[in-house]
Amino acid sequence: MEATKSHVLAKVQAERRGLEINLFNLAGEEFDRPGVVGDWSIKDLLANLFEWERLFLHWHDQTLRGIEPQVPCPGISWKDREILNRQIYLKYRNRDHEWVLNKFRATHARFVTRLLKLSDEELFTPGYYPWTEGCPLSSFMHAFAAHNRWARTRIHNWKVKL
Repeated sequence: MEATKSHVLAKVQAERRGLEINLFNLAGEEFDRPGVVGDWSIKDLLANLFEWERLFLHWHDQTLRGIEPQVPCPGISWKDREILNRQIYLKYRNRDHEWVLNKFRATHARFVTRLLKLSDEELFTPGYYPWTEGCPLSSFMHAFAAHNRWARTRIHNWKVKL
């Protein structure tokens, strides 16, 4: 099957819908209860997801301004992303779950809007952006979809144990 922007968008949206279904009918205290992923709560997991999407938007914004972004962030390489995940956890752990949920949804809306604006050349040409290290941008989109699937699975498994 030939990859198209519609296919990538459908995958991203399907995985997010699946995750949102797992959030449906959760009580406020359930968002804050640790143990979903290690010590992380659902709120912490959602903060991680939106921060990674925010990082992607930042990388793309910098590129559009002619600045080579430091990916994933200054001083941290891909192999050290657990350090970044810990920083994200510390940054948002004291935020209210409603604030995190709103940011989670708003950032994703911006992410999807950006995806819709990408040309096929930007999306599917390997190495179109140097910071993708030779990968097509579509592989990042698939990784974000997989990140949502991973979160959905973790939340589902946690809910089953309750």
